Amino acid sequence: MENREYIRELLDKYLEGLTSLDEERFLKEYFKRGNVPEEFSSEALWFMNATSKQVSEDEIRSMENVLSKWVDLQEHKEKSIRFRSWSIGIAAGLLIAIASVFFLKYYNSDKVSDTYNDPQIAYLEAKKVLMYVSQTLNKGTDKLQTVSRIQEGTEEMSIFSSFGSGLKNLELVSKYDESIETQ
Repeated sequence: MENREYIRELLDKYLEGLTSLDEERFLKEYFKRGNVPEEFSSEALWFMNATSKQVSEDEIRSMENVLSKWVDLQEHKEKSIRFRSWSIGIAAGLLIAIASVFFLKYYNSDKVSDTYNDPQIAYLEAKKVLMYVSQTLNKGTDKLQTVSRIQEGTEEMSIFSSFGSGLKNLELVSKYDESIETQ
């Protein structure tokens, strides 16, 4: 019974990755013997399959080479992505600079001309537009007149706030009167 508990402990440690090499060898040998209790049958099958094949040094070197090539490829991809992002940024900056020069050169103030030849007509037209803007803004402020009426009403009601303090004074006087009457 004690042997089963020890095996269960080792299996738990093994599954958590906490066993030493000696403990792993012990488990491999235990499950190779064959006389394994029924409760460990699935673990025994797993150990038999997992440990039956020995990995040769050539296979290990082959795996190391494959992993090394994969790591090198990933590093190369990362470097090329960084290079692409830098080159795209530089290209975008150059495009903006060229577009700015083109715009400033070909669409400069040479193309801008006065709309009206007579300054008096231009003045009257500007005055007409500004009057329209003023009327539109004043329509929006009409709604605020009701707010000002409400504010005037609340100012008239402020008298009642002093009325409340007067009532408190009357309560003090009535308490004083009651205390005098009881004496």
